[in-house]
Amino acid sequence: MGRHSTWDRRSWTVTPAEGATFTVATSEGATWALRALIAAGPAGLRPTDGASGRFCLLIGKLRDLGLSIEDLPAEDEGGRAGFRLVCQVDAA
Repeated sequence: MGRHSTWDRRSWTVTPAEGATFTVATSEGATWALRALIAAGPAGLRPTDGASGRFCLLIGKLRDLGLSIEDLPAEDEGGRAGFRLVCQVDAA
């Protein structure tokens, strides 16, 4: 299939609010999701209706790597829930 690009694989240094700094590696969609969370900053990210299921799966993968990601409640009854990165993440 397609070739991998620099967007597919990336190493990150994670500094949690408490505990020791550690390094993780992401690939494919998890790399994209982490970049999106970093870009969203403290406001967090609310995925579009069509991408919410896929994004939730990617958030689960990032949490499995040890990243702290907070769930954001829906802003109103019909609104979309979201996510916010609650640890410092830098490209390694």
